[in-house]
Amino acid sequence: MSLIVALGFAVAILLLFEGLRRIVQKPAIEEKLAQYSILGEEEAKAKRSYFERRIRPLARKIAPRFRSLQPLIQPRNTAANLAYAGNPLGLDLDLLLGVQVVGGISLGLLGAVAGFPRGLAAGLAATIVFAIGGTLYPLVWLDSRGKERQRAITRAVPDALEILSISVQAGLNFDAAMVHLVERLEGPLAEELGKFFRELRMGIPRGEAYSRLLERNNSEELHAVIGAISQAQQLGVPIVKTLQEQADEMRTRRLQRAKEEGAKASPKIALVTTILIAPSAMCLMISTLLFHIIVEVGSQLSVVFGGAP
Repeated sequence: MSLIVALGFAVAILLLFEGLRRIVQKPAIEEKLAQYSILGEEEAKAKRSYFERRIRPLARKIAPRFRSLQPLIQPRNTAANLAYAGNPLGLDLDLLLGVQVVGGISLGLLGAVAGFPRGLAAGLAATIVFAIGGTLYPLVWLDSRGKERQRAITRAVPDALEILSISVQAGLNFDAAMVHLVERLEGPLAEELGKFFRELRMGIPRGEAYSRLLERNNSEELHAVIGAISQAQQLGVPIVKTLQEQADEMRTRRLQRAKEEGAKASPKIALVTTILIAPSAMCLMISTLLFHIIVEVGSQLSVVFGGAP
């Protein structure tokens, strides 16, 4: 019985701390990317990662042999997801195909090793499930990376627009203000604007460069701002007025998004409270009650049996 009480206390404490951690702790996206990044900028210069040394050459080598499977294991929006994610790790469609094949084969072999000792059916099932998981996981990771990157761009647009508006009002022309912004801004938005200016320097027409920028991203805020700027430049509308109007609109959108995120957070907190914190409190109460009952019954039994002739 004492073991049950101890286990109850342990489960209650674990659930309590897990619930509090999920409510209070919310690591920044940049910290998580830095924590789990395979290619950190400084580390990549000092030492090539295992992906660069082993997986990339192998994936690049075997990808042409499995190109016939590409329509089956890569959805049609894979190229768009690669662009939204910023082509992480230098991935393209062929390299991603090779990574999927390597992952499917590796995890399929792992499933076979784990499953076949338990029987033929278990071995086949484990091999198939693990192989499918290894093939699909790179797509899931890519989709998640793309969504995180586009959210980061969306968050950066209002601040970037404020800086751009102030720079233009201070006397800089639009291109000089954009260069100033790219030099001082960090993150995915700076990367995309940097690509935009590199394309302009290569001689690509401004309208086509704007179109490419929008094709690489699906952030609604970025689309709205670039669309307004492009239209203003085509119609000859003063760019200062356009930037001021877009800055006001971005402030409104930011406020609305904050309200939406707050409304979405409330059910999540209630769910965590219901699933983790409430059971932990119940476990503490029940364990305490059982402990007192055991102590009381033990003392009574000791008195009864100790006083017996």
